[in-house]
Amino acid sequence: MIHNGEHMQFKKDEEKLLKFLKFSPPVFTIFFSFLVIALIYIVNTYSFQQEIKKLRIDFINTNKNMVKNEVERVHSFITHQKAQTQTLLQQNIKENVNIAHNIIKQIYKQNKHLGEDVVKQLVKETLRDIRFNDGIGYFFILSHNTKMILHPIMPKLEDQSVSKIKDTNNKYLFQHMCDLMRTTNESYFQWYWYKPNNPNQEEKKVGFLKNIPELNWYIGSGYYMDDFEKNIQKNLFEYTPTIHFGNQGFIFIIGYNGVVLSHPNHALIGRNLYNIKDKHGKHFVQDMIKLAKNGEGFITHYAPGFSNNKESHKTSFVKGVNDWDFFIAAGYYDDELNEKIAQKKAILDEANDEYIFNLLVISVTITLILTAIAIYISKIVQNRFFKYKNKIAKEIKKNQEKDVLLAQQSKMAAMGEMIGNIAHQWRQPLSTITTAASGISLKHEFNDLNDKDFVNFTRIIDENARYLSETIDDFKEFFNPNKVKVQFDIEDAINRTLNIVSAQFTSHKIHIIKNIENRNIYCLENEIMQIIINILNNARDALDDNNIKNKLIFIDVYTTQKSLHIDITDNALGINEDIIERIFEPYFTTKFKSKGIGIGLYMCYEIITKHLKGHIHVENVEFEHESSIYKGAKFSISIPLKEIEQKD
Repeated sequence: MIHNGEHMQFKKDEEKLLKFLKFSPPVFTIFFSFLVIALIYIVNTYSFQQEIKKLRIDFINTNKNMVKNEVERVHSFITHQKAQTQTLLQQNIKENVNIAHNIIKQIYKQNKHLGEDVVKQLVKETLRDIRFNDGIGYFFILSHNTKMILHPIMPKLEDQSVSKIKDTNNKYLFQHMCDLMRTTNESYFQWYWYKPNNPNQEEKKVGFLKNIPELNWYIGSGYYMDDFEKNIQKNLFEYTPTIHFGNQGFIFIIGYNGVVLSHPNHALIGRNLYNIKDKHGKHFVQDMIKLAKNGEGFITHYAPGFSNNKESHKTSFVKGVNDWDFFIAAGYYDDELNEKIAQKKAILDEANDEYIFNLLVISVTITLILTAIAIYISKIVQNRFFKYKNKIAKEIKKNQEKDVLLAQQSKMAAMGEMIGNIAHQWRQPLSTITTAASGISLKHEFNDLNDKDFVNFTRIIDENARYLSETIDDFKEFFNPNKVKVQFDIEDAINRTLNIVSAQFTSHKIHIIKNIENRNIYCLENEIMQIIINILNNARDALDDNNIKNKLIFIDVYTTQKSLHIDITDNALGINEDIIERIFEPYFTTKFKSKGIGIGLYMCYEIITKHLKGHIHVENVEFEHESSIYKGAKFSISIPLKEIEQKD
């Protein structure tokens, strides 16, 4: 029955609901429209960020590939040149020896009528001062009998036999040359010799000899390999500054000692940058050298731009040429990327502003239309609400009646159980009282009643009467309809519950084993007792139905950090897995109608979940007790501590 206060509250709630139905659609529509605008703006901003991210990635990848390819191209050229060094040097020497050979033949042809001595003297005078390869290369003439005819660098050897002169490997150098030339007209030759400017260090030398049969001479020339390599390096250092790519890309070469060997900025050539730091204090040249000695890689640093002295963030690719003790590098500046990003942002901002303005106009128009539609629809909903209101009220009333009936049925079932318990509890004490009363009557009838017997019989009657009184108090307390929370000990409540059902469980030879962590709680005591009784009764029936010999029920009570736990476990072989998920449904039972109607566990579920805000769960378990393995059902109840602690 709904009271006047509840009716007034319901009326207010109804009015609030109608106002909500009437005004929420237009308000929601307006809110949603502006939300869409905000989302579109966010999406556009996100899209811009993604485009910038893609632009940055593309820029970095493109420029990294570009500078790496340029460095690799120069490195490949150097590798090719190094691999061809001896071949190129041999070609160079041969070409120059052939030139000198032709000069000798011309002199001989033009002056042979003057006699051999005159021709030889003209040849010596002509070739003595001829140099090639930047003034380093020269020619020497050796007679067929190992006599030095011409040696511009060491003239003291001229007109002397050099057959006994040894190279650094202790070989007779010139004698070996003559021996080689006796079987051929021309030949390449290699030996090691001390350089004039460094007499303590031997270097490899490559030479070419050619026969002059008209004069019984050999014309030859030799060139140090390292001098030729330095000449190749010099040409390389002069060539690389002419390489340009991209916007500001260029190649630079720095020695492992930090000296700039090649750079488009000629003012840097020859300058030692080993200890130079960028604006963040980073020794980037030292880092480049370390990276180059280990192979290759990218490095970031700050460096002045090629067209200005402003330090900008730069990424360089470095590749080492360890044989020649320098590295090749090229890099790109982030300034170009920042300029592209700024241009892109300006374009996107302009497009974004225009797009947002157009969207606002469209959104406002749509909002007005939708608001009008929403108001119209809210009126239709309001009318339909009134039609359904009475139907809903009837359904609510029907459900309330159903809940009342379930509660009444549960109470009647509990009363039936309690009546049975009362009968079991009272049978023994009533029998004792009857026996004591009969004893008094018989002894009195035979005049055999003395004071001692009278006191003893009356004591027995009094003790059993007190026990009946206490039992009545327990049953009366259990059926107390008061639904008010009280403070009580959980162990005491469980013991009083067991006192109520002890007679039946004793008669069924069921042994209850308790392991209770006592705790004072603030809760609905009768509800707790009803839950335990319902679960114990189900366990009792299951033990009887399955003809268990050693009937056991375990009650465990313990607390965790947030909950009070009550576990009730039996050894009745468990619940069929096909129905275990349904046992908390109303009117679901596997018992005969004489044993129950299927609402006991449903009421337990309702009390725990709705009144106590807790949780109940059942599962089949196997456990060990006194060295025996048992199987049964375990009901686990958890109640939040915040629901059973008294509020200050």
